[in-house]
Amino acid sequence: MVKLKSGLRPLDDESAMLERDVCDLRTQGLTYAEIAEGLNLSGKAQAYRICQRALRRIPAESAMELRLMEGQRLDRITAILWPQVLCGNLNAIQTILRVMERRARLFALDAITCTEGHATPVTDQNDWSSLLLERNAFFEDLVDEGRIALPPHLQIEGGSS
Repeated sequence: MVKLKSGLRPLDDESAMLERDVCDLRTQGLTYAEIAEGLNLSGKAQAYRICQRALRRIPAESAMELRLMEGQRLDRITAILWPQVLCGNLNAIQTILRVMERRARLFALDAITCTEGHATPVTDQNDWSSLLLERNAFFEDLVDEGRIALPPHLQIEGGSS
């Protein structure tokens, strides 16, 4: 028998499908109240509990992989919005701030401390600095490929970056 973390019991097929459906709907951006209504649950609290229970079942390695995929999605959103942000579009600026807040929560950026000029995550379980370097390289590649154009006032003489 496989031992589940944090005392979770194995699921029957119906409960497993319910967890999957709740998580799928949450991933699509529905609120817990909308999920509860759509799946005929007793309320948003039940939808929340089901989603949290499903998330606890995800192995740490899979969670990191999911976090990276979500980070890539945020990178794509940022790449699309960035030219509008640079032009001063207030809606794009508000949206990019929400994307940045989401990224900070996803990668626990608010929990990073700086000592001796180096960023140090509070937790040692993940190498966040390498993830941030990868993200920066992603944007540098977009600039180099000409997919994102920097306005003249942000370009460094002799190239862009």
